[in-house]
Amino acid sequence: MLLRNGVDIRCVSHISTTSPDAKAGRLPSMVLHTRELDESAHEAKQMTTTRAVGAVSREAAEWYAIDWQAINRNVRRLQVRIVQATKASRWGRVRALQHLLTHSSSGKVLAVRRVTGNNGKKTPGVDQEIWDTPEKKTQAVHALIKA
Repeated sequence: MLLRNGVDIRCVSHISTTSPDAKAGRLPSMVLHTRELDESAHEAKQMTTTRAVGAVSREAAEWYAIDWQAINRNVRRLQVRIVQATKASRWGRVRALQHLLTHSSSGKVLAVRRVTGNNGKKTPGVDQEIWDTPEKKTQAVHALIKA
């Protein structure tokens, strides 16, 4: 599955290249013309896009502006260091690195992304909250970072 910013890019038939998101290398959040995977580009009906009235909230823009490659790299680097310390039986170092990973902002942002992108994303947690919008995801990240 080819995912980019949560969108299956195999089903995208046209992306506007004039938006600021496209110039930054990200898929635009509002301007997508899509077709079904089993339809050819000629058979698909041309879909018109509707633009949302008003501006995108600051929190949604913040969620879409996250550099996921850097986040994954930071978390992966800490995970590799934990494995190396475990193999060397350096248990104090393991605990310190685990603490770094669980308290890092990269770890918390990636945790929110994984929780909201898995099969249970529509299931509320113990607080009966569902993080289904970018605004709610950003608020959740900020709440985790403050805690």
